[in-house]
Amino acid sequence: MHDKEKIKEALKERYGGIAREDKNREDKNDQSTGCCSESEAGCCSGSAIEGTIETKIGYSEEDLNQDTADASFGLGCGNPKAIASLKPGETVLDLGCGAGFDLLLASREVGEDGHLIGVDMTPEMIEKAKANAAKNNLTNIDFYLADIEDLPLEDNTVDVIISNCVINLTTDKEAVYREAFRVLKPGGRIAIADVLKAKEMPEDLMVDISNYIECIAGAITKSELERILTELNYSDIEIKAKANSDEIVDSWSDDYKLSDYIFSSYITACKPELEVSPAEYAKLANALGNPHRIEILKILADRPADDRCMVGNIVDKLPISQSTVSQHLKTLKSAGWIIGQTDGPKVCYCLNDKTASQFKHLTDSLLG
Repeated sequence: MHDKEKIKEALKERYGGIAREDKNREDKNDQSTGCCSESEAGCCSGSAIEGTIETKIGYSEEDLNQDTADASFGLGCGNPKAIASLKPGETVLDLGCGAGFDLLLASREVGEDGHLIGVDMTPEMIEKAKANAAKNNLTNIDFYLADIEDLPLEDNTVDVIISNCVINLTTDKEAVYREAFRVLKPGGRIAIADVLKAKEMPEDLMVDISNYIECIAGAITKSELERILTELNYSDIEIKAKANSDEIVDSWSDDYKLSDYIFSSYITACKPELEVSPAEYAKLANALGNPHRIEILKILADRPADDRCMVGNIVDKLPISQSTVSQHLKTLKSAGWIIGQTDGPKVCYCLNDKTASQFKHLTDSLLG
């Protein structure tokens, strides 16, 4: 109903404006009580407000102490940390991190050995998040200015993804959850607080773009979200309405009884563990028994998947004959380490990234 770029610009203006206004605000309690603590545009977190608003959403008084006060607006629809079951040493990604409130809370759970990552599309909020991280002496935290539909992160690198009332603001929810699946490690999980649609909304509510950027008109149904997560191969999918959902969403508007149309929910799901039999793992490991095969894998790993390497290129870099290289390639291909493709009379090779990632994950699991 609304143009994607117009929505994006409206989000940036709305939440970037909140950050700019908060920067010079002396009365820290002078805040609107709209939606979303962490919008895609840069969450509404940025200044301390009355604890009653934040505790209604799901945060404790301990969460709202002085160390985190400058990062909280209290305008979300839940507390993702409450359902994330964070553990020491985990890598946590916050989609729409805003001023970093939920990451500051997560830092207490994952400790110094953990890694915290925030992604947000609003420069003002990224700047504020970095300042809040510095204030809390966090050195194990990184922030990226980017859209959550296109994450600037490597595959299989994140243990837990959290988000607070953000994904409903995006125009392509499936892209967000696809990217989340990509960057999660096998066995990783999502812990999301978000708004979902209970039934169709009145047209006058839908056509007002302000209702989109206030976490209302962009919501999808529970069944649509279940379809997206299932088709993307998430497992252990659970979507529950928050106990005090009506209280939360009805406070967002004086014109509509929003609980008739939307509800605050907690969403959890996992990326399945890689399933490899002991025999398959042994086959992969045995293929690495020759140092020249390891060198071949290194050579192939340095090339993009769409830039396949011919046998002659490998021979030029190793002190062995072409026939020996060919034999090693045959062994690696049989084990699944590499992929071969015929190009006329020649065969070109590239590393099987899926196998490499799988082997690394399984090895890391065995070691600990």
